[in-house]
Amino acid sequence: ADLVARQAHWQDALDIRDRGLVTSLFGMGLGRFPEISYWRSAINPRSATYRLEREAGNTYLRLGSGDSLYLEQLVSVEPGQKYFLKLDVRPSRPNDTLTVPICEKWLLTSYNCIWQATGLGKDFGTWRSIKVPLNTSEFAISPWYSRRPIKLSLSYATANSTIDIDNVGLETEFGAKLLSNGDFSDRLDHWFFATDGHLQWHVKSLLYGVLFDQGWFGLLSLGVLLVLALGRAVMHTFAGDVIASALLAALSSFLVAGIFDTLIDAPRFLLLLLLLAMFSAAGPASGPRRVRSP
Repeated sequence: ADLVARQAHWQDALDIRDRGLVTSLFGMGLGRFPEISYWRSAINPRSATYRLEREAGNTYLRLGSGDSLYLEQLVSVEPGQKYFLKLDVRPSRPNDTLTVPICEKWLLTSYNCIWQATGLGKDFGTWRSIKVPLNTSEFAISPWYSRRPIKLSLSYATANSTIDIDNVGLETEFGAKLLSNGDFSDRLDHWFFATDGHLQWHVKSLLYGVLFDQGWFGLLSLGVLLVLALGRAVMHTFAGDVIASALLAALSSFLVAGIFDTLIDAPRFLLLLLLLAMFSAAGPASGPRRVRSP
């Protein structure tokens, strides 16, 4: 069932490309998949949106509805304490709800959470301030070396609508401020987004990902590089080069993982692939690297 879902995703990625020889040869362009998928995909749900708006010299955040998205920031809160969440909101429809989860979380997976869903009443189209008390008794008390990071997130799920947010603050009961750039005056410094869905954001295959971004020309170029790197690594491995055998194992493992994930849309993994290919293709360097029989 998982393979069927992935195959449908790969076919959808090819179907949403522009038609024509230029696109087939050179692709849709690096980083274009999330945008194209948002507007054209037949199977992927549209992700929620976030953007900064400016009005009368003031910068604020606008969240749009869609598949789950969290704009979040690390916060230093302690278990079993009382806090206050403050923010200004401007909903675009009556009887709206804003969700502000505070979770033990590093990247994607959440553990203990405080889900604070706040009803915003019947007023809409105008700014209003809200203040919500929070209690962190849900979080476990643990030694400093085993504490999980804690993130405050802004999330919005009301269909076909938006909400404007400004002056976000998290304070202790003594008034100490725990959030940075809550007024978005420094744009999105200290904030970053996470999502539950993945298919809307990248083609989960190195082959299909390169084909979408860079077309057959890009795929052929990468293929030539990898064949050269693997071929030379195999040759030097059979000649007894220990480092070459390690490079061959690492590069092969990367490509196996790439069957079901794009990988190189993250810059650090693209750098890893290029370094592995470069050292594999370079061959043995000077120095005692070979293992020989007595």
